Amino acid sequence: MKLRTTAFLAVLGSALAACVTVDSGEPMTYARKCASSPCDVSVSTGNFGIFWQTVTLTDRTLDLNGQSSIKWTVTESGYQFADNGISFLPKPGGRDPGSVFACVKSADSLSFVCNVTEPKTGYYGYTVRLVGPADVLPYEAWIKLGDARFERKP
Repeated sequence: MKLRTTAFLAVLGSALAACVTVDSGEPMTYARKCASSPCDVSVSTGNFGIFWQTVTLTDRTLDLNGQSSIKWTVTESGYQFADNGISFLPKPGGRDPGSVFACVKSADSLSFVCNVTEPKTGYYGYTVRLVGPADVLPYEAWIKLGDARFERKP
């Protein structure tokens, strides 16, 4: 009986640990530098813990490295971008990221292209949303323009 209880607690602990992620909500210090335009990003789904499915990207932070566009492509069968599949987050201080990026979803909803219309140095947060046979949690990522440095405010 004691062995069975210990095994149950070990499995339960592993399952709960799988649900915990370390995510500061800030850009990572490493950013993949894009070498061509459009900068290609693959989008699929993955498990978040044992109960939820979430969007997964090839890179959490992209450095556009002077390139002028990004193309996200859904690579998982049965899924496509939601109408607001790529949406940029407001910047502190009220800067509207919509004036920096112009985005268009493809007719088949399997790709999204955003062009840099007004290059401004900085980190820009965005959310990726997919729809498909199972509910998918959105995912937040970052784009770096220019020689921006991320600094934490106290």
